[in-house]
Amino acid sequence: PASGAFVLAILAGYGSEAVAAYGVVTRVEAFAFLLVLALAIGMAPIVGQNWGAEQYSRVHRTIRLAINFNLLWSGLAAIVLAVFAKAIGRAFSADPQVIYYAALFLWIVPFSYGVGNLVFGWSSAFNAMGKPQKAFTMIFVKSLLMTVPAVYIGAQLAGVIGVAVALAAANIASGALFHFLSVRGCQREQEAEQQKSAVVASAQIISGDGECAESP
Repeated sequence: PASGAFVLAILAGYGSEAVAAYGVVTRVEAFAFLLVLALAIGMAPIVGQNWGAEQYSRVHRTIRLAINFNLLWSGLAAIVLAVFAKAIGRAFSADPQVIYYAALFLWIVPFSYGVGNLVFGWSSAFNAMGKPQKAFTMIFVKSLLMTVPAVYIGAQLAGVIGVAVALAAANIASGALFHFLSVRGCQREQEAEQQKSAVVASAQIISGDGECAESP
């Protein structure tokens, strides 16, 4: 919400048409990518249950399938939105400038969501693993530390089209960065959990041996 409000504030400097177009785009994108966001939320119980049961191969398989589906669906959705960009704009407004800005965003930004949505997928996965701090960090960094500066710089350099390019760049950069870090982080978390389990198992064995020795 904070980054979205900042984008609207920046676009307000380029007229009400730019603000209206962005409103159209956000509503259309929310509908187009609703299935991907639902998938990120829906996979959380599967990840959490199997993580708790130490079925790590199932966790990795679930995340991998979710990522593949996200990339496929996001790519197809981006193509459809780009092809029908002007028609979508005309469905919401008769103003040529609103239609132009809406099409501009739909030609650029949706192609970044395949990578950008990885942040939400990994965030959901880490929440399910009991690591909400990692999830919060990813969302915070993407929204405020990457998107906001990128949009400001893009607007200064190229106006509305700069904002669109900046949003796409922030999505791609944050998605790629956190995917790389999350794969490694997930592996480290798995190793840490396995070490804990090994320690607990050893303690139980030692405790059991002690009880047997004391028994008559």
